Amino acid sequence: MNKNSLILITNQGLHPVITKLKKQFGEIKVCIVTTGNVELSIRYAEFIAKKAKDILFENTDSNVFIVWSGMPIYNTVVYNVAKEVSNKEPIFLIWNRDLNQYEEWNIDARNLIFQKN
Repeated sequence: MNKNSLILITNQGLHPVITKLKKQFGEIKVCIVTTGNVELSIRYAEFIAKKAKDILFENTDSNVFIVWSGMPIYNTVVYNVAKEVSNKEPIFLIWNRDLNQYEEWNIDARNLIFQKN
């Protein structure tokens, strides 16, 4: 991760996500897409997509990381918007309790599909 990185938190809840991210990665740009309890509806999914799009358009040159949090469907929405806007696979940041830190999960599906065994 470098200074040109953008971390999107799909849903900021009770856990001190930003504190842990800054402790691990230093001063980085973090944007929160949703906060707290959210409704489950197509209307809200569209709201999340638009908010993620706006954040990403303001940070077009950034490498995108997503903290997987909240409802899985909304994480998928943020992922898909990030991929469409940046034309790159976003990298997931997954909390590892054993290591007490975030792990980068860079899953390049296209490469996995077309690689030779």
